[in-house]
Amino acid sequence: MTIPPVMDDIGAMLAFAEQQKEVKSGAVGCHGYCMSGPYALAAAARYPERIAAAASFYGTWLVSEAEESPHFSLGKVKGELYIACAEHDNLAPLPMVEELRTLFGRAGTAGEIELYPGVHHGSCFRNGGVTTSRPPSATGSG
Repeated sequence: MTIPPVMDDIGAMLAFAEQQKEVKSGAVGCHGYCMSGPYALAAAARYPERIAAAASFYGTWLVSEAEESPHFSLGKVKGELYIACAEHDNLAPLPMVEELRTLFGRAGTAGEIELYPGVHHGSCFRNGGVTTSRPPSATGSG
């Protein structure tokens, strides 16, 4: 699946939502995990008047030659972006994260790129990803 048709779908969803009496009009936010991370960021650039905030959690290939790759359009984003990256991620390797960080700053994009040390791709989900250290349980039992 490529970014342009997903952006068309997002545009259709935004238009549909605007027509619903139960939906408050105005800015929205979006987020994506893994392969949908680039979609959330690209949507913030494609629809800057509608998307006030977008987040990508261990998004894959945020810097690529793909049409509408998020790094091409960071300067079009009017809202704020949050990009969470895992230290150990073959789909978003550290050199790519650093290149994205440079481009993010150069574009003057509002938001943050955060690198989570010791975690792997997929770490946001319970029992997902792999960590190099085990966090304490909620019960304190280990």
